[in-house]
Amino acid sequence: MVPHSSGTLVRLPSQSSGFSFDPSGSDGSVPPSGPSRPSISGGLEDFRTQWQDRRLSQEAQGFITQAWAPGTGKRYMSAWSRWACWCMDRHTDPTGAHITDIIYFLAELATAGLSYCTVNAFRSAISPGHPLLDNQPVGAHPWVCKLLKGIRLSCPPEPRYSELWDINLVLRLLSSWQDNQFLSRKELSAKLAMLLCLISCTRVSDVRALDVSAGVFSPDGVTFTVARGTKFNTRSVSYPAFPFAPKLCVVRCLKAYEEMTADLHPSGEGQLLIALKKPFKAVSSPTIARWIRWILAVAGIDIQVFGAHSTRGAMASKAVHVGWRLEDIMNAADWSSESVFKRFYFKPIHEAASLVVSKL
Repeated sequence: MVPHSSGTLVRLPSQSSGFSFDPSGSDGSVPPSGPSRPSISGGLEDFRTQWQDRRLSQEAQGFITQAWAPGTGKRYMSAWSRWACWCMDRHTDPTGAHITDIIYFLAELATAGLSYCTVNAFRSAISPGHPLLDNQPVGAHPWVCKLLKGIRLSCPPEPRYSELWDINLVLRLLSSWQDNQFLSRKELSAKLAMLLCLISCTRVSDVRALDVSAGVFSPDGVTFTVARGTKFNTRSVSYPAFPFAPKLCVVRCLKAYEEMTADLHPSGEGQLLIALKKPFKAVSSPTIARWIRWILAVAGIDIQVFGAHSTRGAMASKAVHVGWRLEDIMNAADWSSESVFKRFYFKPIHEAASLVVSKL
């Protein structure tokens, strides 16, 4: 099995000074692995050693470190740490390993049961922190590409859900609640997060990226300019008003939320969604996801099966069933591949058959 990272990360020596680890002790013996072994860093800062050798300026290095979104950076840090520990167990430099070591490591991950997507993430984490092999990045090396293709074909990625819940369950719940001004901050925050995700088929991370000062209201709805980084670098997102359904109108809900939290945004700036308790900091994507799962649970949807991200597929599937054009749905949800949408997001809606039968 591949060893996991085990705690505190420490600095990796730069390549300009050479990899100083000597696998043999002063008496010629090989030191045992464990707490006494040399440790290496799993941080993305270690990738700077590659750029320093290429004589990049500090400013350039700083921009390069911002190339990953925070969530991607954390994922890469974890993957790099695991790769580094694996290399240290074999007395190998993780920033200068042979291609066969990289192939061996990735194959072990797949053999241990990790999915193709996870193994691919390890490839992406290792590649920028490693020098070129055969004049090309590690991730693009023919052997690595062949290995990943074999893993994908032998264990193809499977959709998380075989069916999806009907959004009518959530909409009926929200319609049964009191008017926005009478809701608690928890209820109003969760309701707003749910409507923002549902109406535009967006991800939780896209909702987190909305700023309170970036919304421009119009008679037709509200449009946000998105300055924060998102998965696909969305520049703006619009939400229509529903005057015919005031309790489900995201614009009315947003105005009520901004009024409730006005004193908590004293400068009128910052992230739109904030914590329920002091010091009322900007919430993370996992927190928004918890709010959405809470509403799903209250609506009677099994949150042991369905997560917050299921709102994206649930809304898209419902839109298909009620007659929306596939092209419009894909544009609204920022899907570029029809095959990806059909395989991973478009699903039969849970209880759709019973709803149809009940109307006979």
